[in-house]
Amino acid sequence: MKHLLSFSLSTLILIISGINAQEQSSSTTDDPEEHWTKERMLNAIPISPPEISEEELKNVLQRSKTSDDLKIEKEDRVVLEKSESPPPPTRADLNRVPYKNAGKLFSREGTEDYFCTAQFVQKGETRNNIILTAAHCLRSGDVWKSNFSFCLRCNDNQGERFSWECATVHPDWLPGGRKRPENDYGFIRIAPPLPEELRALELGVSGDLPSRVIAIGYPWNYNQSKYMYKVRRDINTSSGPTRMSDNPFRGGNSGGAWVDPQQRRKVFGLFSTKFFGMTLSPRFDSMTSQQVQEIYQKAINCTPDDTRCTCKPQLKNY
Repeated sequence: MKHLLSFSLSTLILIISGINAQEQSSSTTDDPEEHWTKERMLNAIPISPPEISEEELKNVLQRSKTSDDLKIEKEDRVVLEKSESPPPPTRADLNRVPYKNAGKLFSREGTEDYFCTAQFVQKGETRNNIILTAAHCLRSGDVWKSNFSFCLRCNDNQGERFSWECATVHPDWLPGGRKRPENDYGFIRIAPPLPEELRALELGVSGDLPSRVIAIGYPWNYNQSKYMYKVRRDINTSSGPTRMSDNPFRGGNSGGAWVDPQQRRKVFGLFSTKFFGMTLSPRFDSMTSQQVQEIYQKAINCTPDDTRCTCKPQLKNY
């Protein structure tokens, strides 16, 4: 009888341990649909743009073949002076372009959950399964983030949810790259079902970049990133990365699109790195069009065995 009781207790302990192990495993699942509960989305950490040093900023300007750094600094000061009393950010109308095309991008790194801003874009063809964000929203150091989930028109963490298939970034943000601010962008291919009625924003402009921008994001310093905000600012597009001298957003806005106020379907930049009060953005124009097209195409064709991509673990190679 004692042996029977001992066996029964041991068996019961093993069963309970197995249940606990299953529960623990499901709590860290790689399946975004299971992972992203309301509590996890609420407690996700806003990703802030990485800061660069003065030396790095000078290197950025030198790489853009600027012959007169003082001229660039002067023009940045002029933009700042023109915007001494800029209009404050306001809530975005999620029923209008470009805001209806954007949302929150959730991700996981280690044991922590994070979020950025992202938006559906297309380049050279009509598609509605590619989203654009900052490379630093997809990778941390030399490690890919995981468990991506896109909440379109996210409003207090409520919105249309999309899972992911694969992601890629500019090669400069892959292992061995220099993580340059001007190349801080990447793409995610979204898993079906897709939003058939959605017309994606157009990535890139063919002529000169505009001198004013409408920038969007989910900033933590405005209602703790519950809602999308928009802000109008004058910017410096003279050479090198596009620069905003008085960005009011703090955290969560990384990856949010910079659009042309006159052509609101045109995305020519995004929230990237920062230097004190200045925010830098990659350029999406005729100068960078070919390389952006190649990386965009890479996102469309990514497979799990491609070293320049990361893919959802459950995705089969096809």
